[in-house]
Amino acid sequence: MSLEKLSKAELLAIIERQAILIEQLTARVAELEKPLGKNSRNSHKPPSSDGFKKVRRTKSERKPSGKSSGGQSGHSGHHLPFSSQPDYEIGYPVSSCSKCGTDLSSQPVRALEKRQVWDLPPLSLEVTEHQAEQAVPVLPFDRERDIPWARPQLYPIWKRGSVASCLFTSRTATSL
Repeated sequence: MSLEKLSKAELLAIIERQAILIEQLTARVAELEKPLGKNSRNSHKPPSSDGFKKVRRTKSERKPSGKSSGGQSGHSGHHLPFSSQPDYEIGYPVSSCSKCGTDLSSQPVRALEKRQVWDLPPLSLEVTEHQAEQAVPVLPFDRERDIPWARPQLYPIWKRGSVASCLFTSRTATSL
């Protein structure tokens, strides 16, 4: 087809058809490329479907300061002070030289190197048993003021607060 022989109206019709076709093809390409951009970070896909390529993280928006990481020179730092009264002291007497094996037990101590380790003691549960004396008749709403335990833990029926449940509880206690 020779474009020189076509009229202006025919050329405009061809251009219009091509523009529509370009728009359709662009939409199709975008639809086909959409799943390619999905991975386990931006969709519901599992990490095993990512393949062997590493997922690139987004770059941090933080600007580099030019300083090296870690403690900076001139900073004094912070540390735990030595305790003047440690809870335990463990001594390690020298008996022999670690290199040549010479007996050093009779030699005077030249220096003492001290190190302190700060540990938290192990946690343990503490159980307290509360024993409330009872007399007949037992009225639960009279006793609850004087006993330090939580009401819902022992008598969940009282939590409802209705007169019927209190009466029912007191009748049961008196019938026993």
